[in-house]
Amino acid sequence: MDMLGFGLSAGVLTSARSTQRGSRCSRWRMDYSLESKERLDVLFGEEGQGEVTAKYKFGLKVSGGKSKEVFQTIFGEFKKNAKFPGFRKGQVPPFMKPKIVSFALEEVLADSLTYAIESSNLKKCEGQAFVPEYDPKVNDMRKDFKPGEDLSFSVEIACVEDTSAPSPAKETSEVEAASET
Repeated sequence: MDMLGFGLSAGVLTSARSTQRGSRCSRWRMDYSLESKERLDVLFGEEGQGEVTAKYKFGLKVSGGKSKEVFQTIFGEFKKNAKFPGFRKGQVPPFMKPKIVSFALEEVLADSLTYAIESSNLKKCEGQAFVPEYDPKVNDMRKDFKPGEDLSFSVEIACVEDTSAPSPAKETSEVEAASET
């Protein structure tokens, strides 16, 4: 069985999901706003001594137009690859629409979290430390999420921040590089 539990091949949504990761200028970049950013507590490291791993809380808002665009893109990719017994090729059965909405929500959450981390000049932690805690919980958001409506939520996650003071040599080389262009 696959992740949906309907005997679909994993490749049905892979093409839609694999294109959004990796590039800042991807077609999946959405209209996000970082409403708030708060460092909660330091987990590892010391201030001014290089990299510090700390827990952050981000308040995010995703525009309704962009959440609808993500849903329509995923739905279109799904229709291209859909093959269900009893339905014509490309027909998506009504019982699958809630699953597709759920995939769209997951994409919105993942992309908005990446946006928050990148726009805050932080780095993702690897492993278990990078498990985000959403408020409201993802299952509660699934019940209320409707593509085309604004979505606001907060998320807590561990990130790495470089707190060491930049070296004077590095600053000088950056100024020289900028003046040469």
